[in-house]
Amino acid sequence: MANIKTGLLYYKSETDRFKKDIRIKRLKKDMGCDGYAVYEYILNEIYRVGGCFLVWDESTAFDVAEYWGLKETKVNEIVRYCCAVGLFDKALLSNGNVLTSSSIQSRYVEMCIRARRKEIIIPEQFDILTEESRKMLEEYRKMYARQRKMREESSIITEE
Repeated sequence: MANIKTGLLYYKSETDRFKKDIRIKRLKKDMGCDGYAVYEYILNEIYRVGGCFLVWDESTAFDVAEYWGLKETKVNEIVRYCCAVGLFDKALLSNGNVLTSSSIQSRYVEMCIRARRKEIIIPEQFDILTEESRKMLEEYRKMYARQRKMREESSIITEE
């Protein structure tokens, strides 16, 4: 069985996030550049490692703090603030030590579809996709299944 790739080499970022996203504005205003740097670092790790989520534990907090030269308590404060303003899902952090959000998951699905990934997996216990993204994912899975079936049928005909 082949390994299923979950992480991404790059991710999409909206260019107007500094002007239009009130959550980013609040983060920058209340936590300064450190807050934004920590948020972007975590976002990068989410997409790079898990694709659409990141396990938040002492080791991860240490890695972020060490990278930016901050205290772990400051990093944890920033993460809690990101949850408070809605950049990360507060319930998933509290109940499962996981950082994600519905917008992160929606972007992940969109990028995987554009990359034509065979498998797009969001663990059920972390799935907070918007209804629109869920429909888009289901349509993609149906289309991919139809294409695979057509390829298999055409290879059978070719062999005969």
